[in-house]
Amino acid sequence: MTHKSRLKLIHYLLLLGLFLGGGLTLLLVHVSLIKWIVLSGLSAIYLIWGVWFHYEEHTLNRVVILEYIALLSLVLVVLIFIS
Repeated sequence: MTHKSRLKLIHYLLLLGLFLGGGLTLLLVHVSLIKWIVLSGLSAIYLIWGVWFHYEEHTLNRVVILEYIALLSLVLVVLIFIS
């Protein structure tokens, strides 16, 4: 395994761990304010992770950032309506 592919694997494992931990927290916590804080935190961290990842891959541009923001907005709206 090359150094670059190992770094990508670490990136994705960190992201997976983050979302598994956040999802578990959302399932176990019944206070809506804490759920909002967790969702907002996960969204912000996902945006930061995406920008960081694309920056290191030299593929970062405005369109990528707007795609992350659009996806986060869509996910938050869906989660707000189902909770």
